[in-house]
Amino acid sequence: MFSVGAYSQSAPKLGDVDSAYVNAKKGIVWGLSNIKVKKMRMENRLIADNQLIAQVKIEKEINGIKIISTGIAGTTEVSITAYRTFSSLVTEGFLDKNSTLLKEEE
Repeated sequence: MFSVGAYSQSAPKLGDVDSAYVNAKKGIVWGLSNIKVKKMRMENRLIADNQLIAQVKIEKEINGIKIISTGIAGTTEVSITAYRTFSSLVTEGFLDKNSTLLKEEE
């Protein structure tokens, strides 16, 4: 017979999911702030309070970028994928209109 208590302990706590989501959003913000690097692909890990809170991947796509951020809280992970066009990045102030990323697209 299965124990209901044992099953509920293995499921992630709602607070962990919320914290992992917040950490994933921090990763997206970090990624948007660091897209000025000329690399086609970049990966980084964010650490706070001696714990890994997010893993961020930035990939250059045709006419834009893709940011994948995985937020971590305890043993819970939440992933967010964001796509941005180069023109929206210029409009939002994340890229300069003379960026080398834009010149490589032409």
